[in-house]
Amino acid sequence: MPPTFLLAACSRLGPGLALWMLLMAMAGAQSVDVIEYCNASQDHYFITSLPVEINALDAGQYLGWTRTGLVFGAFPQPFGAASPVCRFYIPPGYGDSHFYSASASECAIAQARYPFFVDESPNVMYIDLPDATTGACPSGDIPVYRMWDARVDTNHRYTTDPAVRAQMVAKGWVAEGYGPDQVIMCAPMLAPAARMAFVSRQSSVNKIFLMDVDASGVGANPTRLTNDEEMEDYPSWSPDGKRLA
Repeated sequence: MPPTFLLAACSRLGPGLALWMLLMAMAGAQSVDVIEYCNASQDHYFITSLPVEINALDAGQYLGWTRTGLVFGAFPQPFGAASPVCRFYIPPGYGDSHFYSASASECAIAQARYPFFVDESPNVMYIDLPDATTGACPSGDIPVYRMWDARVDTNHRYTTDPAVRAQMVAKGWVAEGYGPDQVIMCAPMLAPAARMAFVSRQSSVNKIFLMDVDASGVGANPTRLTNDEEMEDYPSWSPDGKRLA
């Protein structure tokens, strides 16, 4: 499964937002959330859109993994011109991590060149590809960047945030992709002013917070919704997205 920093190195909002419980508000009913996690002790990153994995990670079934607060969109099934994304598991000894690509040729090359990769899915999700020469995304999409850690414990990070990309490259990670900006995939745009409800542990008591999520999937302005000292878990949105229980 998904697979050396302190927790704060993994979170754009600091260690106080360590436990993410629920994410919503995507730009369209057909899209799904691709959520990023970080394992601080391994300096590894992992993304998934699969509810069973998200639930397991958020419940702490895989120790050390926490949400970074970053997310981008994809499709769970064929949609328009979106390409299937293959997913390989890289076993311990080679990385203990996962590799994703929306390029059929790159998926085939990876399988042929690295026969020890475990082919977990030829279509774990669907997403657009950029122009192979210019790296330009289709209208309405935002670029997804892929960086490789260039270490024996191979790991890749995927993000739509140019600042995160620059930060990882400055640390020695290698950008991989198409065109001068090295774009690897193209994600559907998240709705502006989307909202994320989550639970954060405050003084040994879980409390519900609300925060804004911008079009790049970056969270900001966390606000505590309640003032009592009761334990609170599993916030749930009403069907119209206007009320939180």
